[in-house]
Amino acid sequence: MSPAFTARLAERTKGVTSSAIREILKVATRPDVTSFAGGLPAPELFPLDAIREAADRVLSGHGAAALQYGATDGVLALRQHIAEAVSDSEAGAAAAAGLGAPERLTPDQVMITTGSQQALDLISKLLIDPGDVVGTENPSYLGGLQAFRLHQARLIAVAMDHEGARPDSLASTVGPEAKFIYLLPTFQNPTGKSMSNARRLAVAATLAEVGVPVVEDDPYGALYFDAPPGPSLRSLVPDLALGLGTFSKTLAPGLRLGWIVGPREVIAKLTQLKQSGDLHSSTLCQYVALDVLRSGAMSAHLERLRAVTARGQTRCLQHSTSTSRPKCVSLVRRAACSCGSSCRAALRRLRSCPWRSRRRRSHSCPARRSIPTAAAATPCGSTSPTPRPT
Repeated sequence: MSPAFTARLAERTKGVTSSAIREILKVATRPDVTSFAGGLPAPELFPLDAIREAADRVLSGHGAAALQYGATDGVLALRQHIAEAVSDSEAGAAAAAGLGAPERLTPDQVMITTGSQQALDLISKLLIDPGDVVGTENPSYLGGLQAFRLHQARLIAVAMDHEGARPDSLASTVGPEAKFIYLLPTFQNPTGKSMSNARRLAVAATLAEVGVPVVEDDPYGALYFDAPPGPSLRSLVPDLALGLGTFSKTLAPGLRLGWIVGPREVIAKLTQLKQSGDLHSSTLCQYVALDVLRSGAMSAHLERLRAVTARGQTRCLQHSTSTSRPKCVSLVRRAACSCGSSCRAALRRLRSCPWRSRRRRSHSCPARRSIPTAAAATPCGSTSPTPRPT
């Protein structure tokens, strides 16, 4: 870098290094690698026809509006659809758990973002000053940790068990001085763990007792295999929660569309911050996503995703348990529920893992090849713990 720029770098950028996610993606997109590390959807499952037909309808019927500048908080009709869909999902989860229906969302409680990664950046801008405490699960999503570190947060690790974040650890490690706690209660990244209804209620009670806001990230909740997930933390403590969602895992990551739901006043403030970032997310992509949702194609696509991924998980588990290294089962299980990669391609190369054939080093274990040392995952055949967030 030119010395003229090096001497003028902002303090917050001096510790910035290349993202582990970027390094994962560089390797994961190679044709000879099936990666269990990054959350890349299986490209053969993208709803190409539905998106193509939606784009044609949008350009034919709403071309001028779709290609024009738009509102910073997003296309109103899309926000309305998300508000209704999230409300319906939360009502169903509450009923299944024997709880009363939460208050329904309105469009002014929803903001469209350029992927949920932008949501994490905007929330960091809104809440984090240098040195502020942010609680995270241990391990946690690398993109979230990257966003918090860029804003010079001090990360405090919350211990996990087989259900995810432990309420006792929340209470003992994260005090009321923390700016917020970042949690993924459903198909947690990178572990794939999900909280039971009882755990969700306990975590919500702890958050209410401590009085610390929670940022609840839910990229994979719609990709369940059997029963839908339990109540969201946002529905249990709505005044303390911001909920993040995305179309990247369910529709297509190239659309770069996500959303934040939360208290109106907080959404309004986040909208002001977004104005200086990108003015608004792609209007065209928003209209295309809305058309797919309205056409009914999304419901059919989700059913296909769940069915195909469930079959892939079953086959991967069957293959893994028949080998000499059953410890890989945990890795394959995560690949099925929180990675999104197609297991069909994985099976073709799983036999070439180093513990299967030491002679074929050029086709070593996809996990070992594609996860940098800083990534939050345990390589195939390894029992070493995941690095703690610092």
